[in-house]
Amino acid sequence: MTNIYMTGVNGRIGKKLAEQGVKPLYCDVRDLEMVDNTVSEVMPNIIVHLAGKTNVDYCEKKENEEDVIRTNFLGVDNVASVAEKYGATFVLLSSDHVFSGKRWLPWHTYNEKSSPLPVNFYGLTKLAAEGLRKLYPNFKIVRTSYLFDKERLDATLGQSYPSFIHRSFMYFPHFISNFMLYLNQIDKMPDILHITGSETVSWYKLMGEYLGDTDILHHDKDISTEAPRPHRAGLTTRYPDLLPQYSYKD
Repeated sequence: MTNIYMTGVNGRIGKKLAEQGVKPLYCDVRDLEMVDNTVSEVMPNIIVHLAGKTNVDYCEKKENEEDVIRTNFLGVDNVASVAEKYGATFVLLSSDHVFSGKRWLPWHTYNEKSSPLPVNFYGLTKLAAEGLRKLYPNFKIVRTSYLFDKERLDATLGQSYPSFIHRSFMYFPHFISNFMLYLNQIDKMPDILHITGSETVSWYKLMGEYLGDTDILHHDKDISTEAPRPHRAGLTTRYPDLLPQYSYKD
C-alpha cells in the first residue's frame, strides 16, 4: 500500500480507515508549525484530510464562526500547503452541503461539474476549502452524501423524518471500500470525484424501507433548526466506471 496518512482519525470515517491501514497524523490542523513537524517525520505519499467541524447547527451559530473558519478553512490550507511542501497528494473530504439542494425535479442531481451554492455556513466553509485546490496542484476532492449503518440509523428512531430532504445515501462499508480503491489508484482519479450512493431518495423513504413501515412519523416542511439544509442535495458522478456503484438498497 502507498504510504497514506490522515487527519481526523477519531471521527467515524477516520476510525474505519485506520482499520484499513491508513495511519494517523496526530496534530492540530490549525497550527501550521505542528502540522509541518508531524508530516516531516513520516513523509506520506497521500494525506487524507478528515479533520473539521461537521455539526451543521454548531457551524451556523455566530459565536462559533471564528472556530469553524480556523478549522474548516485555515486548517485545510495548513495541511494542503505542507502536503505540497513534502510532495504528498492531498485529498479533501467534502460534502453535498456545498450545493443549494434547490433542484426540485427528482431526477436532477449534482455531478462533479455542477455549480456549488451553499445554503448554510458549514457548506460555505467546505466550498471555501475546495477553492484552495486552485493554489495547490496536488489537491484532490472527494464529495459524499449521508453515510449510514445500522448504528447510525437506529440512533434516529422515534424522530419525525423529512419527506422533502433527499440524499444519495450510501452504506458506510461501501464507502470505505470504494474510498480505499480510490486511494490506491489515486493517479487515475479526477481532481473532483463523488463517492456516493447511486440512488437519491428522501429520509422518509429510506427509513420507511429500513423499518418496513410506511406509517412512520414524517414532516413535509422545515422544522426549527439552527441551520438550513439543502433539500435535494443528491449527488451523482460523471465517472461511474472508476469505482463500483452501490445504491442504498445494496
